[in-house]
Amino acid sequence: MSDDKEERQWIASMEGREIAVSNQQLDAFRQFYLEKEISSRVSDLIILDMCVLNMISGIAPQEVLASMKSLEEDELSGNTKAATQFKNSPLKGLWHKHYFSARFVPRNIRLALGKTD
Repeated sequence: MSDDKEERQWIASMEGREIAVSNQQLDAFRQFYLEKEISSRVSDLIILDMCVLNMISGIAPQEVLASMKSLEEDELSGNTKAATQFKNSPLKGLWHKHYFSARFVPRNIRLALGKTD
């Protein structure tokens, strides 16, 4: 991101919490976690989502990025649902992909067993 970009305060809500992130914080997050090659192709909103997931739920950005990389490299990912392409506007042509995080395994097992606690 260039220095002449207007300063923006991003506000995100998750799990009843509101998180404010500045452009400067978002840029620092992007530079720390994303390789330069993929950074230019990832929107600020996806970076914000990864930042908020990390801050609130402790989900490492690498978990999300690994799924993105496997999708780009057309690799089969055996630990998540297969990627599907959106068919309707405005997302037509983009892909929906799950990511794996070990923190979800116990909850997913409970849900598979019909327990919804």
